[in-house]
Amino acid sequence: MKKYLLALAAAVIFTFSGGCGNDGTPTDVSGTAPAYSASSTVDTRSAPVYTFAVCGDNRAEGIENGVLQRIVGSARSSGAAFIVDTGDVSGDGSLGELRLYKDLMQNSGLKFYTVPGNHDVGAGGTSVAYETVIGPAFFIFYFRGDHFLVV
Repeated sequence: MKKYLLALAAAVIFTFSGGCGNDGTPTDVSGTAPAYSASSTVDTRSAPVYTFAVCGDNRAEGIENGVLQRIVGSARSSGAAFIVDTGDVSGDGSLGELRLYKDLMQNSGLKFYTVPGNHDVGAGGTSVAYETVIGPAFFIFYFRGDHFLVV
């Protein structure tokens, strides 16, 4: 079990230093299109536009053992504006486990954008319980002019 919980503790914090223009062309903070090549590196001299966290495979065990709470704390202390959860927020897609996740999500102080994983839809492969408790399985959202597609 220790290996599993250590794996759950991993979260990625992204600091976004650029965006996309209205035509989808990558832009830097000043609004001009940068030249990208295979050898390009991120210009760390410009101030970040925003920071967000990505995590997943939390499952109920990760909540019950405090792992997801530590991820949320790390995201908050890193200045994350929101968290994208890539799914498997429950072990079996049960209403109880999905509600446990939703309660943590609502009390976290951060906006969560969650997509269901295979464990969240349960053995029947339907997302009825997930969509009842958490929300739509697929959606888009906008943040500071950037368009996110969550599938």
